[in-house]
Amino acid sequence: MERRVGRRRSGTVVAWFAVVVWLCAATSRVALAKGTSSSSSKKTAGVQRNSAMHPRGAEGKRKKSSSSSKSGAKKRKKKASVYEAEDEEEAVGRQRGAMEPYYRPRRKRTAGPSVWQRGMVMAQKAAAQALTTGKQAAERAKVLGAEAAVKAQEASRLAKAYYSSEYEKFLLTATWPSDQRIPPHLTKRLVESVARFPARPHALPDDDPYRVTLRKLWKKMVEKDWRTSLKALTLVHALSRSTPVRNSRALSRVLKNMLGDVDPKTGRKYFNRRDLVALKRDDRKARLVDAYNGLVLRRALLFAAKFDDVAKPGAVCDTPRRAVAEAAKRAGNALLVLDHASLFVEAALADAKIAETHLVVVGCLELVVADINDAFALATRTLAPLCGPDTLNATAPADLGETAAADALRALEKYKLLLPKILKTTKLALKTLRFFDLKAHADLKSYLAEPKLADAIAAWSAVLDAAPRDDPADEDDPDDEDDDDDDDDDDD
Repeated sequence: MERRVGRRRSGTVVAWFAVVVWLCAATSRVALAKGTSSSSSKKTAGVQRNSAMHPRGAEGKRKKSSSSSKSGAKKRKKKASVYEAEDEEEAVGRQRGAMEPYYRPRRKRTAGPSVWQRGMVMAQKAAAQALTTGKQAAERAKVLGAEAAVKAQEASRLAKAYYSSEYEKFLLTATWPSDQRIPPHLTKRLVESVARFPARPHALPDDDPYRVTLRKLWKKMVEKDWRTSLKALTLVHALSRSTPVRNSRALSRVLKNMLGDVDPKTGRKYFNRRDLVALKRDDRKARLVDAYNGLVLRRALLFAAKFDDVAKPGAVCDTPRRAVAEAAKRAGNALLVLDHASLFVEAALADAKIAETHLVVVGCLELVVADINDAFALATRTLAPLCGPDTLNATAPADLGETAAADALRALEKYKLLLPKILKTTKLALKTLRFFDLKAHADLKSYLAEPKLADAIAAWSAVLDAAPRDDPADEDDPDDEDDDDDDDDDDD
């Protein structure tokens, strides 16, 4: 009996122990299930957060090996641990159902221009840009107009050369506005043509070959292009210098008569300085043309060929008064040509380098240097007797007269004043011609020394003070053929 009771008690204990064990196991299973569900939710939130930052997500990534997956799992755990606090806040916010509004702070107003001020500035800029564009368009139109005028003038030249005579074609070719100087064979051909003209042609003035030639050359001088003007003046210079004496004298006579005549087509005087310079666009080139025009006209009016007298020799200088007056007059004319020649050389070479000298100007310099050489030799040769003691001692002041003594003194003073200027400009011109491989010669070594000139000027000053006044009856006739007035080429 007792055994049965003990067995029953032990079975009851075992049963209660089994129940306790089962309850503990159930409790641990429930706790384990809760822990697993919370960790899985945290991992899912972390993955969603990472997928939001990386749009490709887990589906776009490649599958990696087992080793890389393990390291990736560790990294994911670490990344998920970073956003735990934020995920909890988001979860709490979802539970509450609260929405936080987006707030954008306003900018503070800064000090600056108003809308009206900015509009005014933009309007001013637009007006300035429009003005600049208009000016550029006007300048461009001006350039195009000038180019069109040049092309039209060239076309008219070509048409004129096609329909004109041989002589006109020749002059058009010689004075063509190119950057090259006149070819020597063209200048030689013109000189030979004029040399065949009669000295006094029996023809009407309009048919005079000298007048026709000068009139055609004058039309070339007054053109707008300075190169054509210089080339036409070069041809006149060559005719005055290289033609025979009788033809050169005829050319000078016709030129002197044309200075007072009026061109029937334009109503302006021939060889008028204003018409010659007015159409030149460049002021420097206009001064150059003006200087060369003064030299060429003076030289053609005062001297023929290689500085022979334009007028034929008249009465013999049988008195000291006539001899001194004639010598002073020739020396004064030569010095006048030298003065114009130095002015032209200064205008052509003073402001430019030798290598930059235009070839048309170089062609003019050849004739200018030759004239300087001849004119200087004539002036020195003519004034040398006036500086000698024989003339001063052998001539009494009463035999000379006031006019002759004044002319001699004036010529000596002008020679002394121009001497250094002539030497300087001639040296510069020769240097330029030699740079262009052109042969040129100017012998200026034999000139009157300054001490000799100073003594002669002092002596003639004393003679002028002691000389009596001239009797008007003894003066030369103003209409005499031998008197050449220097104002014949007066510039209107």
